[in-house]
Amino acid sequence: MEGVAGAHDGWMPHVADVRDGWQLSGGARRVTEPDPVDLGANDGAGMLAFSAQSSAISPTMCVDLNYPIFRLLAKAVRFPNSAQFKIEVIYPDSAKPQWRELTEFDGRQFVYAGSGWLLTSDLDMTPDLGGKSAGFRRAAFRFSSLSGEWRMDDLYVDPSRLI
Repeated sequence: MEGVAGAHDGWMPHVADVRDGWQLSGGARRVTEPDPVDLGANDGAGMLAFSAQSSAISPTMCVDLNYPIFRLLAKAVRFPNSAQFKIEVIYPDSAKPQWRELTEFDGRQFVYAGSGWLLTSDLDMTPDLGGKSAGFRRAAFRFSSLSGEWRMDDLYVDPSRLI
């Protein structure tokens, strides 16, 4: 199985749509630039643009202990040598819901087919923070530009949910 077109690594394209339900702050906005790389999700819905110190919170989605990973496509568009991008998760139904940092990138890590775009490796969304029992739990992601300007196109949650 080829999965996400162009990635050739078995991923199925379950994509977060940037049209509805996102909370944008600090200058983050939806832009309608062409999809940068064809990974099987060329939906024309646009992408998220982040200025420095801006963020976007995804709508909640169901995730499962059996599929604890996600990926995204992103690019530092200005000042890539000093650009920083952070990803956090929250499980709102947990006993003590709080944002937890999952990873942080810098712009120098973002190279995909010479375009400056990066399809990340598997990122662990730590679904056990939402409870230890089997089954689905609600999660939301916060994406933040700590410095520099960024674009994010397509959030792949494997393989349970398309938001």
